[in-house]
Amino acid sequence: MAQNNAKDFLESYNKLDYFMRKQLRRTTGYDSHSNLLREMAKRNHVVFQKNLQDLLLYADLRNALVHNPFLEEVDPIAEPHDRIVEQYTKIVEAVMNPPKAVDTIAVLEADIYKIEPKDRVVEVMQRMSRFAFTHAPIMRGGRIVGVFSTDTIFDYLANDISKGMITERMQIRDLIQYTKLECHANDYFRFMSVQANTTEVEEAFSHFPHPEKRTALVFLTDNGKASGTLIAMVTPWDILSFLNSP
Repeated sequence: MAQNNAKDFLESYNKLDYFMRKQLRRTTGYDSHSNLLREMAKRNHVVFQKNLQDLLLYADLRNALVHNPFLEEVDPIAEPHDRIVEQYTKIVEAVMNPPKAVDTIAVLEADIYKIEPKDRVVEVMQRMSRFAFTHAPIMRGGRIVGVFSTDTIFDYLANDISKGMITERMQIRDLIQYTKLECHANDYFRFMSVQANTTEVEEAFSHFPHPEKRTALVFLTDNGKASGTLIAMVTPWDILSFLNSP
């Protein structure tokens, strides 16, 4: 076990503490490190949410190291295990330099269920039901031109009930006015650069640019716009899955 583990451990603690106080604008006054950790997690910061319990334990360990009643005789009072120091360093690094969403939480383009305007509505609905998909991006020429969602049929029937039910021959293009990106009553679709990190993408789900809409999907494209080439996609479920992963 390395003899400088306590020093390295405390350096990670201090880096994290400074980062949180700067982010939360708590540079004056006193707020405990543990309370800052909980507040960062409440703000839906992915790394803090995923590692909160470990970080709270590390905060207790730091207090034991710093508030050493035997300082004149034994310093440090204990050396943290190599594995703990490595894990703490890794978490702090993820906080300071979050990994790209495309490398961690995103579903890559090849694995996204995508549809085209010519696809049959009934077949799309059956596949979405079978695999519990809630949204399917509509592609044309490699670009996203709309999204078919579980609300699309409801909106169609509510507004065009005189046209009757969905037929076997009906195509996605027949519902175009209900699938345009800006025409969804409850959903907002965010486009971000493929370079976006996990924190930036997570925050996109926490902020509501439209008071009556929620961010349903984040699309990562090569230029960060709807006109760009789709690289990956993130849903709230992807973030939840990442938080629950080992």
